[in-house]
Amino acid sequence: MNTKRLLYLVVWLIIATFYTGCSFLPYENMAPVIDSTPPTRVKVETLYNYDVKVTDLEENVMVYSLVTYPEGMTINSLTGEITWTPTEKQIGNHQVTIKVSDRWRWDTQSFMVTVYDILLTSSPSCRQTRLFLCNGYSSQRLVT
Repeated sequence: MNTKRLLYLVVWLIIATFYTGCSFLPYENMAPVIDSTPPTRVKVETLYNYDVKVTDLEENVMVYSLVTYPEGMTINSLTGEITWTPTEKQIGNHQVTIKVSDRWRWDTQSFMVTVYDILLTSSPSCRQTRLFLCNGYSSQRLVT
């Protein structure tokens, strides 16, 4: 086959490829998607556990990491399991941001975890003080 004919064939293949929408380039990698919902409350000195679930159309190997997190919180970089046992000094709200990457693209998830000491299931009893005036003298009584 002569060079001119080969060049002609290659040019037509390239034109046909672009015309039909086909590409010789590797497929476009889609970003992974975090599709699990984290627990947002944990009692002090109790284990917090969140298993991050991800969907990735190409089924690439994922790498999990914590971007923003409270002291002591860890993530397994291969499985996405987050564990943490908050201390008494950590009572309150804590911002957490997770990043999941398939080496080319990534997804993040941000949420707030509230550490509490006592969970009130009913409202506490209310106490009132009433002031009574009688013949110029006053007295206070506790009403419960």
